[in-house]
Amino acid sequence: MAEAQSASSAPKDLTPWDLGHMEPLWMAGDAGCLLKAGTTGKYLLWSPTCRSEKIVNENFLAHRLTHNGTVVGTLTLPVTFDELNNKIANTMGVRWDFDAQAPESLTWNEYHWPKNGAAQSPVGMAYSLANTADGLSQWLTNVTIYPKLQDVWDQNRSGLAVGSVSVLEPFTWQQVWFGADGTMNWFTPSERGLDAGAGANAVTELRYFALLSTAGQFDSLTDWRWLGPLSADTSPAIALLVNDAGMIAGYGGVYTGDPALDVLRPSHAFRAPATGEYDGSGILLTNDLGVLSGGVHSMPR
Repeated sequence: MAEAQSASSAPKDLTPWDLGHMEPLWMAGDAGCLLKAGTTGKYLLWSPTCRSEKIVNENFLAHRLTHNGTVVGTLTLPVTFDELNNKIANTMGVRWDFDAQAPESLTWNEYHWPKNGAAQSPVGMAYSLANTADGLSQWLTNVTIYPKLQDVWDQNRSGLAVGSVSVLEPFTWQQVWFGADGTMNWFTPSERGLDAGAGANAVTELRYFALLSTAGQFDSLTDWRWLGPLSADTSPAIALLVNDAGMIAGYGGVYTGDPALDVLRPSHAFRAPATGEYDGSGILLTNDLGVLSGGVHSMPR
């Protein structure tokens, strides 16, 4: 399919980007559509009123074409290595700048709580799952590197963005397992959500003084609001949607207390309050929208 650019220009051949084999992802308020080209980091923003725009970046994952036509998502950054040579994943929440043909950051590198406090060190402790003493995992070392997983899933007309954030904090710890090759066993993001993964063959357990992939609001690079998890455990939560009035909805993992359900990693949709921040003293995202009778998962769309 050719793309008409102007009355005086020749049609642009889009044969390598065959529209008929693209996956439609989202539609904006002006009827523009974001299409996935089938390969990692390749998208096409098709518009009925102006020329179409390509996105080509193997490290970029689009999460949404917003109502006002902005493409937002996550940028995978180079891995870092901790004291045990584990491969520590890092991501940044971004919007795609079509003029620069590059991602523009909407999130900061590191977040910690309290906001005005100094970042702590060490950031966690490593334990061996292969060697135990009295039935307990053997302590190996403290670590100073942790996963910095920031992500943007929507942005409203005034520029307020929402998504997920990893926060260093003093009141709990997050358990993450690593394989023998140093690969991190964590949720894998896709265009539409998080994939829990299999989680097999772990040899090392890391206990980070942080909560990873919890819901967050980003007013600017330095101004943010922590919405936290949905449940009293450390399951991830994502703020998926924000409208122009600033109302936020998302979904997160929940702990039900029923072993038959909890093994399925249930998730519930939520609405976020307009004010307040998570500080470890109680769950902020109390407006749990639940699931239909007999259901296990729900999310807002």
